[in-house]
Amino acid sequence: MWGDGSRSLHVCALPQCHLARRRLGRGPGSQRGVLWCPCAADSAYPGTQPAFFSAFSEVTDRSTADNTDIEICTPLLHMDKTAIVYLGLQLQAPLHLTWSCYEHQDHRCQRCHSCHVRAQGFAAAGVLDPLMT
Repeated sequence: MWGDGSRSLHVCALPQCHLARRRLGRGPGSQRGVLWCPCAADSAYPGTQPAFFSAFSEVTDRSTADNTDIEICTPLLHMDKTAIVYLGLQLQAPLHLTWSCYEHQDHRCQRCHSCHVRAQGFAAAGVLDPLMT
């Protein structure tokens, strides 16, 4: 269980979930960006770590036309959930529209790793998670 302080992947593995992507370049001179918002500090999944995004960026560069410029942006990668909550509040982001649960799409399971880390982040920030109201 994630609440025991372990970082084991056997609880919930999402193989290649971060590798799924849509078609990026759409023709000569296309310029696109991909915004991904994982935070490596709170996850042991390989697909949420800096090395993954570095490699993914290289694959993207090598697999697109020379005149296609695609930037992989991971602005939250080195932040923990508490810092992300603080930033969201500072930016007045619609935190009630954010989602973390791996198990459900209509309600939070409050058992998976992502729900656990989200709850810890909001609690450490001293803010009630808007999805809990």
